[in-house]
Amino acid sequence: MKFRIIKGRRAGHAFEVRSTEVRLGRRSDNDLVLDDESASGHHAVLVPDRGGVLVRDCGSVNGILVNGKSVSSAPLLAGDVVTIGTTEIEALKEDDGDDGASAGAPSPAEREKRPRRASPWKTLLAALLVVAVGAAAWLVVQKKGLWKEASAPAGNAAKAPSLTDGFFRLRYEKVQASPDNIFRYEMQIENGAIAIAVDDLKQARKLRRNKSIDPKQVSDLRDAITDQQILSLPPRIEGKSAGLHDSWRLSVVMRGEARAFEVVNRVPPENFKRLCETLEKFGEAELGLVALSMSGDELRKRAAEAHQRAKKLYDERFVNAENLFNAIKAYTEAIWYLDSIEPKPAIYADAIHGKQTASDELDQQIEDHRFRATRAIQLQEWRKARDELAAILQKLPDPADRRNQEARIRLLDVEKRLAPK
Repeated sequence: MKFRIIKGRRAGHAFEVRSTEVRLGRRSDNDLVLDDESASGHHAVLVPDRGGVLVRDCGSVNGILVNGKSVSSAPLLAGDVVTIGTTEIEALKEDDGDDGASAGAPSPAEREKRPRRASPWKTLLAALLVVAVGAAAWLVVQKKGLWKEASAPAGNAAKAPSLTDGFFRLRYEKVQASPDNIFRYEMQIENGAIAIAVDDLKQARKLRRNKSIDPKQVSDLRDAITDQQILSLPPRIEGKSAGLHDSWRLSVVMRGEARAFEVVNRVPPENFKRLCETLEKFGEAELGLVALSMSGDELRKRAAEAHQRAKKLYDERFVNAENLFNAIKAYTEAIWYLDSIEPKPAIYADAIHGKQTASDELDQQIEDHRFRATRAIQLQEWRKARDELAAILQKLPDPADRRNQEARIRLLDVEKRLAPK
C-alpha cells in the first residue's frame, strides 16, 4: 500500500509499505523520520497485514488518530488519514502516485543519499539451494548473478584501491546456512551512512537499521582495512562442507575501483577474521544490535527482567538521585532485546512509553537545576550554585552527555570561588 504525507514539514513525501513494517517517529533509527516535535521518538508502526496495512501505536505520548478518531491500532483503507502529532499521512489508492515521487520510489538523487537497503531474499534462497544441492549448485547460482558483487575493472584485478581517495564504500555479508536455518548479516557503508540487515529464519527475526556516522569513524574503518593487510589476500578461498554453507564476503570500493574477497566453507584467514569481527562490533555499537546471537526465548526472558528492573527504578526515582537515569537505561535494554522479535510482546510498547516518560521527566529535572544554578551564579550565591550543579552530576552520571560536561566545568569554576583565599 502506498502513502503520502499531506500535512507537516515533510508534506509531499511518498512511500510504500510492502512486505516489511515501516516504523515512524522523531528519532533517527526509524524507517521514516518525522520532523515533528509532537511525535514521540518511536511513535507508530505500519505493519503489512493480510494483504493490507495495519497502523499500530508504539506507546507514544500523544497517540495516533485515524480519520480523526483515537486508536491504538487499526487496519487502513485507501483514503484513510493517519495523524501523528501535527503530521497527517494519507493511504493512497492502488492507482494513485504512479508519477515519480508520489509512487514512493525515491528519485535517483535521493537514492544516492540514502544508505543502501539490504539485498532481497534472493540471497537467502541462493544459500538454501546450496544446502539442498551442494557446492555445484552454488556455483551455478553465482553464475546466474543472484550474488552480485562489486569487482575490479577489467585488467585491474590485482590493483588495490587507493586508501587516500575520498570516496569510500564497504559491503560485508555473512551467511550461515544449514538444513534447519539460514542466518544472514549484511552491513553497507556509503556516503557517510551505515545500513545493517539481519535475517534469521529459525527465530523469525528480521532487522533493518541505518544511521549517519561520523567521517572520523569511516576513516578508522579504512585504517582497519589497511592494518589487517587483507588487500593481499586471494579474492576467493573455498572449501566443501556437506549440508552446510558458511560464507563471509567483503567488498571495498573507492572511486570506481573495487576489491572483493570471499571465504566459503573454510576457516577465514586470521587477519580477515579479525576485520570481520571489528565490523560486526562496530555495527553493534553504532546501531545497538546487541542481541543477535540469543534465542527468541532468551531475548524475551532478558527483556522481561530489564523491564521489571526499569519499573522498580522508576517507582523509586526519589529514593536515589541516579534511579531515574538507570530506569531509562533499563528500559532501553528491554527495547534492545525485543527489537528483533516478531510479533512484539505487550511489554515492548510499555517499555517504549516508560522510557519516553522517564526521559522527559529527567530532562525537565536537569533543566530546572540548570536554571537555578544559572540564577544562583548571577546572584553570586555560590553554595546554592554548587548544590544545583552537583545535583545534575548525580542525576545524570553519563560523562558523555553534554549537560554533564557543562555542569562539571561550571562546578569547577564555582568551587574555585568558594575556596578560601
